[in-house]
Amino acid sequence: MLMGSDKSPKNLNLITPFECADVLYAYIVSDLQYAHVDTDATPHCAFGDSLNSLVIFEKGNLNITVSEATPDGIFNVVTSSPTTTDMTIMTPGGLAVYYPHWTMRKIALESHWMRRANFDSEEQMFVGPSIGCAGKSIFSMERTMNFLEEHYDGFMRGLVYGTSASTPHVVSVPFRDGIDKLGDISHLQVTHWVNQLGPDLFVSLTGRLHKTYNLIVEMPVGAPALGYTFFCKHPGVFAAPNRLIWMIAGITENVDDVTGNVLVVKHAHRRNNDIMDCDKVDMEWVNHIMKQ
Repeated sequence: MLMGSDKSPKNLNLITPFECADVLYAYIVSDLQYAHVDTDATPHCAFGDSLNSLVIFEKGNLNITVSEATPDGIFNVVTSSPTTTDMTIMTPGGLAVYYPHWTMRKIALESHWMRRANFDSEEQMFVGPSIGCAGKSIFSMERTMNFLEEHYDGFMRGLVYGTSASTPHVVSVPFRDGIDKLGDISHLQVTHWVNQLGPDLFVSLTGRLHKTYNLIVEMPVGAPALGYTFFCKHPGVFAAPNRLIWMIAGITENVDDVTGNVLVVKHAHRRNNDIMDCDKVDMEWVNHIMKQ
């Protein structure tokens, strides 16, 4: 419907708050004359633990699924969708598309939950079923953010430690608008990954929202001495706790001090304007810094 298809949809996927599904079940069976197909269906593993239950109804070739959220709420179910394109919902107020530009360009970025589900499937030697837009050829399926690179004059590779991620990710950090050659660390558009804008969305405190660590451990023979600069969020902006950093650093106290995404940029030792690309090898060094 959103993409202008002339085909009539045959599936209706409904999400209800916790302990609110029974009324909807009764309406679907008694008023809409649908029959139960599966009253205890297993949700796709991409949704993790965001669902309390999944019930499937059928009438002819039409299907209705009712997903009951956990006490964490409906928003958690939507953001656990397998791709960004699936994060599209219809409410009494209209249609809400979480990633409209990508969706209308037929780009579907695989979510963290879906990547983890695919990884688990590969580890267990079976192929999980396709779900949502991941199984439709109309969309260009992307597993990384690299497709954004064509829209910028330049970029460097950094590491992002996301609030709900299970591992850090190598990402593209674009140059600021109008910058075609990187000459200073301030030329990086770090707000692409970390919210460094104040609550009024106009003030950026990039001058004091980062901290540099220069490695003093013994480096491998022939390897350059390195430093890493950590960029964090603006203190006036609410952000979720960063459970990934808690886990890596073994933090058990003052956990509210570690919130929001953290972006890490690599550079030469004590020369933070000599920027280098990060890769997966850098994760070990950065994790070591966090543990210290």
